[in-house]
Amino acid sequence: MSAPLVATASLASWLGLTFDEGDTARAGTVIQMISGFARAESGKSDWTVETVPEDVALIVLLASVRAWSNPDLKTSVTHDDVTRRWESGTFFDEAQLRVLRKYRPGTGGGLSSVQFTTPSAAYAQKTAFFDVEGGRPVGMYRGRGY
Repeated sequence: MSAPLVATASLASWLGLTFDEGDTARAGTVIQMISGFARAESGKSDWTVETVPEDVALIVLLASVRAWSNPDLKTSVTHDDVTRRWESGTFFDEAQLRVLRKYRPGTGGGLSSVQFTTPSAAYAQKTAFFDVEGGRPVGMYRGRGY
């Protein structure tokens, strides 16, 4: 299992509980599982408890609270880009999924612009390709016509 993105003490604090040894082990497993799901949805396998964005840490904590409070929930066996689901429905709600998926490499939403300068070698060609940080090269047509 992957490393947790939230400390076990955060789950205990949120729930207002003091965990014994068995509870601490279960809480660690729950948080590790939810952390793995969050990494898979976001495409960020390198996050640690120190580097995870705050909004993702909060989602992991809230989802862990839900899993802790409903121990009869079972997950389906899924991996990577396949949606993770509980028997009772989707594990992360739509708003949480949107937050997690905004961290996927090469994804963006809405209208944006790309600032670039034309390399002299590319300017001589009809179509020039420009590198875009975090994405695929963009082809720009230089000339008239449709």
